[in-house]
Amino acid sequence: MGRARLIGKVEGAAAAVEVLSEAREAGVRPNRYMYNAALRVCADAGEHSRLLSLASAMRREGVFWDDMTRSLVADAKEQEHQEGR
Repeated sequence: MGRARLIGKVEGAAAAVEVLSEAREAGVRPNRYMYNAALRVCADAGEHSRLLSLASAMRREGVFWDDMTRSLVADAKEQEHQEGR
């Protein structure tokens, strides 16, 4: 099973973020597939702030945003706006 798929299977946004951290510690640079899987977990958990924080980390690390990334980020921003944050 690929790393991105494994992240997608992990329950909870905190666990998805932890998988990314563990990958870094193991010398694996998270790619957009791994990040998108974690972003999806955050979106499904309603963890919009965490999703946006991860998306910012992607940019800082030079990880390319694809259509899925942009869609997840746009949805998270809209949800935060609706929640008044």
